[in-house]
Amino acid sequence: MPLPLKRYEGFRSDDVDETREQMARVLCEHELKVLGRGLRLDARFQCLRLSTMALAYVSYGVPVYVSPGVIGSFNVVQGNVTGRGVVRCGREQTVTSARHLAVTNPDEPLSMWLSEDSGVFVVQLDWAAVCRQLAAMTGQDNIRLSFEVGMDLAGGYPLDWFTLLEKLFWLADRGHALAMNPLLCAEIEERVIGGLLLAQRNSCSRVLAQRGRPAPPRLLCQAVDIIEAEPGGAHTPSSLARRVGVGVLDLEAAFLTCRGVAVRDYVRNVRLKGAHLRLAAGDPAAIRPDEVARQWGFVDLQAFDARYVTLFGESPRETLAR
Repeated sequence: MPLPLKRYEGFRSDDVDETREQMARVLCEHELKVLGRGLRLDARFQCLRLSTMALAYVSYGVPVYVSPGVIGSFNVVQGNVTGRGVVRCGREQTVTSARHLAVTNPDEPLSMWLSEDSGVFVVQLDWAAVCRQLAAMTGQDNIRLSFEVGMDLAGGYPLDWFTLLEKLFWLADRGHALAMNPLLCAEIEERVIGGLLLAQRNSCSRVLAQRGRPAPPRLLCQAVDIIEAEPGGAHTPSSLARRVGVGVLDLEAAFLTCRGVAVRDYVRNVRLKGAHLRLAAGDPAAIRPDEVARQWGFVDLQAFDARYVTLFGESPRETLAR
């Protein structure tokens, strides 16, 4: 991952107290110590806040010890763009690097040691949102969740999930207004949280693995009708599952079995059709394809163009011109 969030400069400081106070306003209260005599802090902090999650980058320029203690309201996933770290959460401890992440639990004391050259990316997740997503995926309320602390990115689903994070940071660095697009924001947060629940071993992994029986056809039809009737709605697999009264994984299984696509792919294709209709009826002097794409929740314009061509056999500009 390259240096992330360059567009979202929060602050820079060489003062320990100022750095601690500034970061406490955005993340949480914590203890901060420079490890070594005569070393001068060179702290850098950048952050982009969405609805129920935040992306951040922090470096200190010196070896440090950071201890937030028991956070309570959120958990974090963090890894190193540069350098290495040691993260301890409760009784578990893991080394963080570019290929090994730490996943914390909010009800266990958290502390970390970061090397002088550490540049750390952080994904902050609202714990209430994580628990809501877990309930939607398992069909069970008030189930206790606890993650294993270390996440290895050697391959498989953890690496796929990390690739999603990289794409999210990539979009942010290119100035896409992620937080300002409700269609995209809801989808991103659900994908990040739901993907983490499936990618990282946790106390509910066995329950999650047992879900996924296709929902009854009538419930599938209800979900399809909602998407088709409200193509501009901020639909996600969880929001649709709640509206038709079925588990998320069961609804996903029904779409894959009966429609041949995942829920979000079906929603995406409906939005592509909405964009197509807007471009086909539009005035080339009054609208632009990129504006239409963003109105329908697409911020990666290259991906939008490629999917549009696959579905309609022509580019968005060709549709508008015609």
